[in-house]
Amino acid sequence: MSGVEPDRAEWFRHWFGEEYLRLYPHRDQAEAAAAVRLHLEVSGPPRGRSLDLACGEGRHLREFRRAGVDAVGLDLSFPLLRLARHSETPPFLLVRADMRRLPFRDAAFSAVTSFFTSFGYFAARAEDIEAVREMRRVLRAKGRFLLDYLNAPHVRAALVPEEALELDGAFVHVVRSIEGDAVVKRIRITRGDEGPPSEHEERVRLYAPDDFAAGDPLAVDLFRASRRAPDGSGEGSGASPLPPSCEGPTLPAEVFGATSPEAVAKLGSILAGEGALVTTGQQPCLFLGPLFVLYKAMTAIRLAATLERRLGRPMLALFWVASDDHDWKEVGTTWLIDTSNALRTGLRRTENVVWERSLDAVRQCRPAVR
Repeated sequence: MSGVEPDRAEWFRHWFGEEYLRLYPHRDQAEAAAAVRLHLEVSGPPRGRSLDLACGEGRHLREFRRAGVDAVGLDLSFPLLRLARHSETPPFLLVRADMRRLPFRDAAFSAVTSFFTSFGYFAARAEDIEAVREMRRVLRAKGRFLLDYLNAPHVRAALVPEEALELDGAFVHVVRSIEGDAVVKRIRITRGDEGPPSEHEERVRLYAPDDFAAGDPLAVDLFRASRRAPDGSGEGSGASPLPPSCEGPTLPAEVFGATSPEAVAKLGSILAGEGALVTTGQQPCLFLGPLFVLYKAMTAIRLAATLERRLGRPMLALFWVASDDHDWKEVGTTWLIDTSNALRTGLRRTENVVWERSLDAVRQCRPAVR
């Protein structure tokens, strides 16, 4: 795909919205219920939280909730996430992010699912492998992985080159072709007198069952599970246990210090422009420094909760630690109050400070310090 223009190469960034939903009416709640039921029958219920990648408007999240599965949804589409957010009460935990850079810690989930061919979209195979590595990274040891993906040999053999249909009052013209290692669908939607037609493109790489991994050892590990057809037939009894996750790159949630799924979900919405951070900070100090530092942090937390309640938008408190804003003269001296309430110097103003001597000074001030 080296010759594809950048905008077409990342077609998935702007296609998944209301017109996309109208084009696939057969992908309804009943279809989602059958898919989730098959997943749970084959793999068993997860022993912890699940991640539904490319969750869309939340069809599968809804079925997971009905089955008692605690699931987080992730998607890149604003319109679909907005539909998912307002479709259920209480709302789903939703995160807007790119699956090539998942904003979760290592081994965060007991199961990862990807329904309705949400894989193979990227311009280069290496980017698909990036996504696979991220899926593997966030999956716990002995976790379960499901990929609902098209049957590539069948697509090649039974491709319908062209069709026209009418959906929801619109005329839709679809042209399909095989271009290199991808199936391409070009879509033209005309809506009578509502202006010029809209044109869209879908481009999905055709992986055969045995070449998903492309030689990457972590991908091989993820895809060594048995394969099953939509009717549940196939060899084996579901995913094999997986070894411990690999170490991944630094991610937004880690940069911001978000660890709980609730905080990660809020952070995703905030970074997508739907909320805000209440920010404050302090240079780091020995023993946390003056008491007002704690008050600053607690005030930010309280203010974020108040604003979220009043504005109806996700808010998080962010405490900024200015750890790279010191020189030795700033931090080389700490004043301590000893047991007789006398003010004493704990650390010396010298580049060649002997740390044991400094710690001894601290112990003299507070004998309980070890």
